[in-house]
Amino acid sequence: MAEPVDTREIPVTGDPTRARASVVQALESRGFAVTWHDEWSGTAEKGTRGKQLLLGGFAPHLQVGLALHAIDAGTVVRLTRPSVGMSGGLMGRAKAVKQFNGVVDELVAAFRQSGVLLEG
Repeated sequence: MAEPVDTREIPVTGDPTRARASVVQALESRGFAVTWHDEWSGTAEKGTRGKQLLLGGFAPHLQVGLALHAIDAGTVVRLTRPSVGMSGGLMGRAKAVKQFNGVVDELVAAFRQSGVLLEG
């Protein structure tokens, strides 16, 4: 995966195993396929590069890097966006940024709703 251009960290209560299950559920419900590189880091991917190259911004391709780290109060879920989406042109880049922000917002909302988001 390329160098991250955007990184967000979401602190949650509880152990990394519970956080991992919540992240997978939220991402898969958005149509992402999640691949784990090891127990605590992986990649979520939606769309394909091939379709994006053929159809540009009409077929966005988004990868989100995942990493979970235990902290004293619980777990930090780190999400990274490794590319700027330029293969889809400016429209593809704008959609990639919007989708990444949507993924982050949805995970924050899911953790808040389940009462595990560490706020403040």
